[in-house]
Amino acid sequence: MRETCLLVTNLTDSGATKVTYRYVKERFVFNGEILVQSTRLKYLEDLAKKCTKWDIVVGAGGGAAIDVAKYIGAKNKIEAIAFPTILSTDAMYTSSTATRQQGTVRYIPTKKPDKIILDFDLILRAPYRLNVAGWADVLSIHTAVWDWKLAAEKTHESFSPEIAEIALRLLDKVRKVDTKEGLMTLNDCLKAEVELCERLGSARPEEGSEHIFAYLIESHLSKACLHGELVALGIHELSRMQRNRVDFIANLMDEIGLTYRAQDLGIEERIVKRVLEELPEYSKRHKFFYTVIDEMSPA
Repeated sequence: MRETCLLVTNLTDSGATKVTYRYVKERFVFNGEILVQSTRLKYLEDLAKKCTKWDIVVGAGGGAAIDVAKYIGAKNKIEAIAFPTILSTDAMYTSSTATRQQGTVRYIPTKKPDKIILDFDLILRAPYRLNVAGWADVLSIHTAVWDWKLAAEKTHESFSPEIAEIALRLLDKVRKVDTKEGLMTLNDCLKAEVELCERLGSARPEEGSEHIFAYLIESHLSKACLHGELVALGIHELSRMQRNRVDFIANLMDEIGLTYRAQDLGIEERIVKRVLEELPEYSKRHKFFYTVIDEMSPA
């Protein structure tokens, strides 16, 4: 009996993603297809209940498509395949799914993909901006480790100098992604930072105040922005709050062409200011881990 296969994607058969969409469709025999509309938990729950008849689910496109495929795969105990067509996040290596709920982002346990298809020739054809955004989930180590050390000092949270040092060394590998070699380096670093977090049992080496900033500012924007670029903006803004080698990290993002300035993202400075003012209350309300945000004065 032939296995049935479901495509979960944020690619469409028109516009900028048409060629990539058709390429993906040629790689498998799909019996059904879902265009990802949201990552809200209720949407994912309803979707999983409707997708019980498939043997395989393929998440093709960016991180959201892969995360949704992992969710469906985990809930229905079926094989989940990640087919990234851009390297904008580390979603293909994690065993959780990012969901939007109660005004923030929460990661819920799902599963790692049972298989990952990495076609670097295909990924290289994507717009540079989409791929370079993937470095943000590595560059966030810069601010996250600083926050982690602060938490160890102020709250006696457990801290691993060894893991922190290994994580920080990944910043030495950051490079442009305009070649297959550059993309492979990015992919290796995304995989490495996820493995470090798994080894620790916490996202502390990679997720800090910069991600909390990204989650909050996302709710203030009228149009969607790349996760990586919002994290990059958070890295820049929160490294300033930390007084943490601001020029170093800004120059590194400039060198690889990662967009991180509010004006370049089309975000008004007043929104950034408002988010920074709201961060202390937001972080406390959602019970995030201790970061430099807890040292900031509430609005």
